Amino acid sequence: MLRADDDKSLEIAVFGDTEAGKTSFVTRYCKNIFREETETTMGIALHLRDICRENFKCRLKIWDVTGLERFFHLGVTSAT
Repeated sequence: MLRADDDKSLEIAVFGDTEAGKTSFVTRYCKNIFREETETTMGIALHLRDICRENFKCRLKIWDVTGLERFFHLGVTSAT
């Protein structure tokens, strides 16, 4: 894990239609887990992944944004 004083980070927002596979894609990338069925994201879900190479460290913050416009006013629903 990165230390709190490491300042390299990148934020990515994933948008798309409902049931397009955004959550499955992000969960597979961040946790190497694939589930046949997932619940609809309500609002925004935050996923984290640390990238560590020999001379490079970076924390990715990936925002999984719901495809349902009626939930756009909601905030973050989970942090994993």
